[in-house]
Amino acid sequence: YIDEAVFTFNTFLTKAWSSSYSNISVPEAKINVRAHALVAGVSEEVGLEGYLIVPKAINTDSYIEFLRKLKQKYKQ
Repeated sequence: YIDEAVFTFNTFLTKAWSSSYSNISVPEAKINVRAHALVAGVSEEVGLEGYLIVPKAINTDSYIEFLRKLKQKYKQ
C-alpha cells in the first residue's frame, strides 16, 4: 500500500488589535507556516517498506523519486 500525508507546523499570533473603523491586518512576516509531506509504502508482510519526506508537498518528481527508490530496494 502507498499513501501520503502532509504535516504542518503553524505559529500564529495569539492577539491582535485595530483602530476604530479599520480592519485588522497581520504582516505575513509575523506568521510562520511550515509543511512537510510524507509518502510511504507498507506491506502486510514487512510493514514499512520505504518512505520519502519532502518540504511542502509531494509532486510528480518526488513521487517518481520515491518509486525509483522502492524499485531499487527490490531490484533482482
